[in-house]
Amino acid sequence: MKPKVKTYIQTFIFLAIGIFLIFWFVNKLSPAERAEIWQYFREANPLWLLVAMIIGVFSHIFRALRWNLLIESVATKPNVKNTFWAVMVGYLVNYAVPRLGEITRCAVLGKKEKIPVDTVLGTMISERLFDMLCYVIIFVLAFIALTAKMIAFLDNYQTPSFISWNFALIVLLALIALVVAYKLWRRHNPTSKLGQKISASIHRFIDGGKSIINLKKKWLFILYSILIWVCYLLMTYIAFLTIDATYHLPLDAAFAVLALGTIGMLIIQGGIGVYPIIVSQVLLLYGIDKVGGYSLGWISWTIQTVIVLILGLIGFIMLTQKKNHEQVPNITE
Repeated sequence: MKPKVKTYIQTFIFLAIGIFLIFWFVNKLSPAERAEIWQYFREANPLWLLVAMIIGVFSHIFRALRWNLLIESVATKPNVKNTFWAVMVGYLVNYAVPRLGEITRCAVLGKKEKIPVDTVLGTMISERLFDMLCYVIIFVLAFIALTAKMIAFLDNYQTPSFISWNFALIVLLALIALVVAYKLWRRHNPTSKLGQKISASIHRFIDGGKSIINLKKKWLFILYSILIWVCYLLMTYIAFLTIDATYHLPLDAAFAVLALGTIGMLIIQGGIGVYPIIVSQVLLLYGIDKVGGYSLGWISWTIQTVIVLILGLIGFIMLTQKKNHEQVPNITE
């Protein structure tokens, strides 16, 4: 099967699952409950929506600053503006084609900053591994702090997290197979120019992957990581303030939504369909009816999606305009 066809099929499957979940849950609601959800959306406080979006933007800024630390440990330091726009472009592409956004943001930044793309890819792998470690810590802390509620949720709502783990396992096995195949090929073609180029590319990728070990500003890297998750938590909590149904909820409810709602983002890229359902199930544990919880889930998801759509599109424009501007000579000089 051709890679493009496989990508289209994967995108269609993920999108179909998300749409199916939306229709499945909505069909379980009565006409009165659907009208109530629409009413929540219409009455959502615009000021708190704006505050939540601003906090969301800061989370992406901190992510760009953190990624810069990794890149500058193995290559020249990129312009943080370019890094930020590349991050947003990557998120936007991920919404269209799952997983492709990670490669896209590395490609556009590498091309813009004249850094080998395989080196940038290596730093992205390090960043994602560290993100997974951070999420595990968040989940464990939430489990310790909210043991009863977390156990109740996991007992009542079985999440198919095996999807993400299967994907990770397939990627790992594919990488191992590629390395073995390359080693065998190089053994029989030791003087091949193509082999030498591939070997150099692999070494740059490995160097990028080791960027987290070579960090000169480790504490700053950790600080940015903390700030990213603090922004996520605050954005979730501020979303509570947008509607009357969840206005009174404490910060620990936001912590629970963050810890468990992130699973929805991992299962289906962008969390379409599944994220609001998980949020509604979590908030049932805090006495919020399914309509209020589902409405909050969609409001929270919409905040994140609007940020990505707007800034991702601007990112494409900004990176393209800057590139064109650099190619036009200044006639006043």
